[in-house]
Amino acid sequence: MFIHLRRLRRLLNRVALGLLLLLGVLAAGTVGYHLIEGWAWGEAAYVTLLIISTLGFGRLAPATPAGQLLTSALIISGVGTLFYLLSNVAETFIETSLGLTKVRRMEREIAKLRDHYIICGLGRVGRRAAQELSAQDKCFVTIDADEATVAEARDRGWPAIQGDATHDDILKTAGIERASGLLVTTASDATNVFITLAARIYNEHIVIVARANEDGSEPKLEKAGANKVIAPEAIGGQRMVGLVLRPGATEVIDTLLHADDQDNWLEQTTVSSDSDLRGQSLGAARLEDRTGVRVIAIRRADGTLVTNPQGDELIQERDILVCVGARDQFSELVALAQPNHPTNSLAKA
Repeated sequence: MFIHLRRLRRLLNRVALGLLLLLGVLAAGTVGYHLIEGWAWGEAAYVTLLIISTLGFGRLAPATPAGQLLTSALIISGVGTLFYLLSNVAETFIETSLGLTKVRRMEREIAKLRDHYIICGLGRVGRRAAQELSAQDKCFVTIDADEATVAEARDRGWPAIQGDATHDDILKTAGIERASGLLVTTASDATNVFITLAARIYNEHIVIVARANEDGSEPKLEKAGANKVIAPEAIGGQRMVGLVLRPGATEVIDTLLHADDQDNWLEQTTVSSDSDLRGQSLGAARLEDRTGVRVIAIRRADGTLVTNPQGDELIQERDILVCVGARDQFSELVALAQPNHPTNSLAKA
């Protein structure tokens, strides 16, 4: 578990309490010996310190019953207080050191990431997005300003950065220049616009999907640089209507997109400039025979969508092939569509 600020504050409060108790015991012993035994203030404080540290009395020892009773009380309270203080100091040091070590290790791991995804905001939408990426074994980094939320994400094994995602240094720490996708999911449209603007400045090729919480925010987010804008309420309403009007079709789509069924999966890959598929027709490419994957749609570079493509449909550079098949078959398709890109996210599935 990563140590976080709330836990650190609790430990420091315990250390402060231990110090106050120790000073209280020292003051009580000093005053007590001065009044009971008649020792000088310096001698009384010195003997009290020796007793608390379990080193004995030195040349002075209490001669009266009251002084002996005070000594017994100091041994019990002083040693207990000293043990409480030292144990909390040690716990603070150990947990802080381990926590900082883990944070530094996480930052080094993030610095190595390429073509990963970044999630800004770990509310309900952001957590769900992180769960989906984790389930599909994708590399991603999360950002949130709340320390408890970040600690929970780290406990789940998600790389998490605490901070304001509108700040350039936070986005850079998450590897915005190297990321392939950004999900902006905070509950504030103004924050989402700032994050989108900053991300687009640092990475003009990144795919940005932003959340719109209010009517009228969609065009602002698109102007800021978002490729797609999602309104969770609208998506929820559309899905509810789909389940009422077309339950069978909706369930099939949900199964292909979100289920853990390894034999039925909907994915996509892009045809690169060095692919032998360029210029071939679907029929001549024989993708289903060679990989087991069936192409059900093609998204052209100009945005044109070809659904249910026939055998004479030509495959072009930068085409996005939307396919159905078993998850383990997609790596074979990627090898054909992007032969020189072994780190493509599909190859990890």
